Amino acid sequence: MKGTLRRASFAARVFSGTARIMALWAVLGGGQPAYATHFRYGHINWAPVTGNTVQFTIQNSFRRSFQPGSPELDAYRCIDPATLATVSCSAADGLPGPGDVFQEYIGFTQFLTGDGAVIGSEMGLFYVVTSIDPVNEWLFALALDPASLPTVDTTITHTYASAGNFTAAIDSGDRISSASASNVNAHINNPDGGYRVETLVNVGTGNSSPVSALPPIILCPVNALCSFVVPGADPNADPLHFRLSTSTEASSFPPNPPCSSNFCQPGPPFASNAASISSAGVYTWDTTGATLGPAGSNTLYSTQVTIEDLNAAGNVESKVAVDFFIQLVSVEVCGDHIDNDGDGQIDEDCNPPVFNNPVCGSTTTVNAGGTLSFTVQASDPDSSGDQRLLVDAHSG
Repeated sequence: MKGTLRRASFAARVFSGTARIMALWAVLGGGQPAYATHFRYGHINWAPVTGNTVQFTIQNSFRRSFQPGSPELDAYRCIDPATLATVSCSAADGLPGPGDVFQEYIGFTQFLTGDGAVIGSEMGLFYVVTSIDPVNEWLFALALDPASLPTVDTTITHTYASAGNFTAAIDSGDRISSASASNVNAHINNPDGGYRVETLVNVGTGNSSPVSALPPIILCPVNALCSFVVPGADPNADPLHFRLSTSTEASSFPPNPPCSSNFCQPGPPFASNAASISSAGVYTWDTTGATLGPAGSNTLYSTQVTIEDLNAAGNVESKVAVDFFIQLVSVEVCGDHIDNDGDGQIDEDCNPPVFNNPVCGSTTTVNAGGTLSFTVQASDPDSSGDQRLLVDAHSG
C-alpha cells in the first residue's frame, strides 16, 4: 500500500488544478488512490540490430476507463503524436480505440534498459492502442520509441556502451484492486501491488529473446483442473524453458495483505492448490477451493511466467516474462463429479442428444421417382435446454 500512496501523490501533483482529477477523486472515494490501479498485462521481447544496438517491443494492457460508457471517466486521454496535444479518441464511446496514441501517466511507466538509461519522460511512455475490450474495461497497446516521434514506431531502439548481459524492465504500479475498492474486478492475490516485467538482454552476441503472446485474461473454470499452454517461440531456434517468475522478478513492492511477499502466484493462502507450469510451458492449476470474489464481480488472479532460452549446454542465455490474469468462471466440467458452477447439481448438461432411430434391421420401401417423408426425432437426456436439428441435405 505504501507504493500505491506514493504513486497516488505523484498523480495528484501532475494533475493538480484540473477538474478531471477532482472528479476522479470524488467518484473513487476521496483519498482512496484506486485510480492508480490499472495494469493488466505485460511482455517485453528484443532482437539485435547491429553491434550493441537492440530493438525492444513492449506489450502492455491497461485500464481503459473507470466506469464503462463514461468518457469523462477515461483512464487515458488521446494525443496527437506530432504536437502532443489532446485530441478526440476514435472509439464510438469516446474512449481510446485502435490506432489512438496515449501517454501512460497513471503508473508513469518508463523503460529501464539495465545500463542506467531510462526511456520515457517522467510522465511515462507513449503507447499506441492495438485492441480494446470495452466490457472488461481494458486496452492492449504497444510502447512507442519517443525518439521516433511523431512517427509511431512500436520498437524502442537503444545502443549499449559495451557488450554484456543487462536486465531491462518496466517497474511501476499498480495492479488492479480488490473487489472492495473496484466493485467490478475482485483481484484476489496481488491487489494494488507493483508490476515488474523483466527481460535479460545479451548485448553483442547476436542472440534474440524468446517471444510470447497471450490475451490479458485467461478463463479457467471454478472448482476444476485448468490447463493451458503458454506460447513461446525463439527466433534462433534455441530450446525454451518455462517456469513461474519469482516474487522479486514480478514486483518491486508488495500488494495489500494477505500476500506476504512482493508477488504471490495463484495458490495458498488464497487457494488450496498452487499453480504450476511445466518446463515445456503447460500451465496447470486445480482451482478447487480457490477464493472467489463477491457475487457479480470478476474473480481474477494475477500470475507471471518466465521463459528462458538455453544454449547447447543447457544454460540460460536470455529470459522474458509474460504477466497476465486468470479469471475464474462458473462452468460445469463434465465427468469430475464436482458441482463446479455452484448450482447444487453435479455434471448436469453433460450428455449429448440421442437420435430416436428406426428399429435396427427394419426396411422402408420407396418407389422410384417417388417422395419419401419421415420425421427425424431426437431427445436430450439432460432435458435442460433447447435442442436444434441441423440438416445438411445433398442432391444426387
